[in-house]
Amino acid sequence: MSNPDSDRADAVALVDTRAVRGALRDLADAVHAAPQRRSWAVLGEMDVPADLDAGDRAAMTGWVVSHDELGRLAVRLDIGQVVCVGTSRAVHGLHQGAVMEGSWGSEAVLVSTPQAAAEILDAELGEHDVVLVMGGRELGLTDFLESRVGHRSPGGDPA
Repeated sequence: MSNPDSDRADAVALVDTRAVRGALRDLADAVHAAPQRRSWAVLGEMDVPADLDAGDRAAMTGWVVSHDELGRLAVRLDIGQVVCVGTSRAVHGLHQGAVMEGSWGSEAVLVSTPQAAAEILDAELGEHDVVLVMGGRELGLTDFLESRVGHRSPGGDPA
């Protein structure tokens, strides 16, 4: 018999990560339609639902697993660069998912701050590259990086 609280936490995690899954698919579609572009997914921990009990080990494990699945999906969609930002278990799960799915070398990196992610983008971002930034409201990831690279739609055109 399943634990109703764990089932509810799994459902919340599913809803919270659904938008990221869709955005990763949009990014892959946009870049694969224009091979001269490289895709970047800069991802932090998704915002923890208010009703997720940090003391509930099963719920927190489900939260980490949902991030692992996002990392794996990014690799399956052939996202060129995955930058995982943060220090939480969930972000480590995100990075591990990408690595375990087959990302190698610098295709998937783990950094602790938005500033470190920005340094990577500053050094490596190409003129036609497309960047998706999601998650990390607590870190200010989205606001910080969008102010650096500019807000663009998944097709790469200014929004």
